[in-house]
Amino acid sequence: MAAKIREGKLRYRLLIAICGICVSHVALAQADISPTQPAGEPAARTGRPSQDLSSQDLGEIIVTASRRSDTVRKTPIAVSAYAGQKLEAAQTKSLNDLVGPSPNIQIGNSYNSSNITIRGIGNQQINAGQDSGVAIHSDGVYIGQPSLTLATFLDLARVEILRGPQGTLFGRNATGGVINVVPNEPTAETHYGFDLTAGVDPALFQISGFINGALNDSGTLSGRVAAQQTYNRGFTRNLLPNGPNRLDDAKNQSIRGQIKWEPSDSFNARVLVEYANDDSNGPATFLEGTPDPTIPLPSILVGQSRGDVGDREVFANINYRKVHAFNANLTLTAR
Repeated sequence: MAAKIREGKLRYRLLIAICGICVSHVALAQADISPTQPAGEPAARTGRPSQDLSSQDLGEIIVTASRRSDTVRKTPIAVSAYAGQKLEAAQTKSLNDLVGPSPNIQIGNSYNSSNITIRGIGNQQINAGQDSGVAIHSDGVYIGQPSLTLATFLDLARVEILRGPQGTLFGRNATGGVINVVPNEPTAETHYGFDLTAGVDPALFQISGFINGALNDSGTLSGRVAAQQTYNRGFTRNLLPNGPNRLDDAKNQSIRGQIKWEPSDSFNARVLVEYANDDSNGPATFLEGTPDPTIPLPSILVGQSRGDVGDREVFANINYRKVHAFNANLTLTAR
């Protein structure tokens, strides 16, 4: 009798294991039949809100992390890739907004300097001549001053974050990793679009748009123009009359123009010209004290106005950020 009971339990456990294996195979089969995204084409709009940038769709994402177009699954690099339309749906306006959904990356800025680290490797950009431990590439071009990359995103195809040393493929200052910012390229199809955002407390206004299409009858010559204007009054009030009225604001403009010549499937040439301007007042600074209560403030800071973090009020004599960037590059592709 005991033997029959043990035999019945064994059959029962075996049946559960077989059912579990079948369910897992069904789930894998459903994942394998998901549509893939063709190379060079943005993901289709689904009309569904994006809940999390890190939860990518099952469709393949084409990246150039290994200096050639390949899928994320086949790229032997620790990489996080975000499609341009997914960034737009999640209201991701600049590189700073990728800190939340991207593990192992920290991005900060102070006035005209920036601090970008991946897995703890990077350095504070205090002086204009300093180099960073994380390389920033925009349309394949190395950006020597990372502060230029903190401006708003404009008409992007995707953003790639590569972790770990990448000096073999990307050259200098890639000890911590690389951030690739890839814009949308011109195509022969005619399409356009614009986006308008407005808000209050503080006043916010942002408008961006693009137009794309063929420049000749044969479609071998195409062009794309994108522009963006952002204004944010500022979250912090300045209580000193001789300084800026608001801090933590945004006043920037950017424009990009591209022309692409593709006489055959095996060759194309593309010219890109881009200009960005940031004339904001910069971030507010609050004096809270030292990490150790037993350590007093430096004598130069004793008696200084600390402001109020809760009411977002500060005393600032002067505050400004002036960043102007101009970029022009020629890309030749032969297959």
